[in-house]
Amino acid sequence: MDTRHPRPKAACILRILVGCVFLLSAVSKYLTIDTFDIYLFEHHLFSFNLGSTFSRLLISVEAILGFFLVFGIRMRETYLLTWLMLSGFTLYLLLQPMLFDLSEDDCHCFGNWIHLNRWQSIGKNIVLMLMLIPVHPKTETAHKWQRIAATVAVVAAIPAFMLVNPPDYIYRKLYGEQGKTDAGLYTAALESNIWGNDFRNGKQLVCFFSTGCGHCKKAAGKLELMRRFHNWDPEQLRCLFWKSDNAEPEIASFFKETGLAQLGYATLSADTFLRIVDGKMPTVLFTENGKIIRAANYVQMDEKEMDDFLKKK
Repeated sequence: MDTRHPRPKAACILRILVGCVFLLSAVSKYLTIDTFDIYLFEHHLFSFNLGSTFSRLLISVEAILGFFLVFGIRMRETYLLTWLMLSGFTLYLLLQPMLFDLSEDDCHCFGNWIHLNRWQSIGKNIVLMLMLIPVHPKTETAHKWQRIAATVAVVAAIPAFMLVNPPDYIYRKLYGEQGKTDAGLYTAALESNIWGNDFRNGKQLVCFFSTGCGHCKKAAGKLELMRRFHNWDPEQLRCLFWKSDNAEPEIASFFKETGLAQLGYATLSADTFLRIVDGKMPTVLFTENGKIIRAANYVQMDEKEMDDFLKKK
């Protein structure tokens, strides 16, 4: 048996395993990016647009480091950056309860694929750092192709993660901003229902939600975080749902599940509801005294625009 180089072989295996964990973390977060965006916004450190940009940059760095670790590229720099990232995440998790009012049940380090609480995530980071100890850069052999591979990976990864599933503000620039609504039908619905006056009090955001729609639930959670962050008056936010035999318990469950404050709401027939918003859910109407100013879907919910609309006289 050849025992001359056991350390390099073991180090190589450990390096690849750590790299695979980094790649898994990047892919899982990116495929459930909406949840990760909202998690970052819950910290109330920056706007939703800035947070969604930071989330993709963070995922890009994770993916690049994972790729470099698996293939042993630029190990001196990769080794140092991996240690710094794991140390930074661990320090953040240790200080999290003192700095932020967040749930500790899920750190979202693997998106919605694997759920780890704060202490489990800290343990995972410590294990990865211990696995890196034998992976000293001097044990790795440099290859001529690494410089090209490193350049291509860095240049390609960040634009790819930013554009394949872009932040909402980039999506709006690429695909337009205006949603379609039937303003006449909405006005007629206001005039023919007893709830109409509640939807005519100055500037309001009127949200068309379906209780069983996944995007509606995400939009409701996003709206609640924006409401708290900007201290919006709940009276300026209204919800519309469609009527059904179980509408009331389903609506109550919707508010509870999404964490959305118990806002004023009303119901419409399913046909009228869908015709007003052209079948698109969720839809948020910017209204003033009951008149539609504009409409936005989930990705078109621009935080700054909504705040300016509600607060400017």
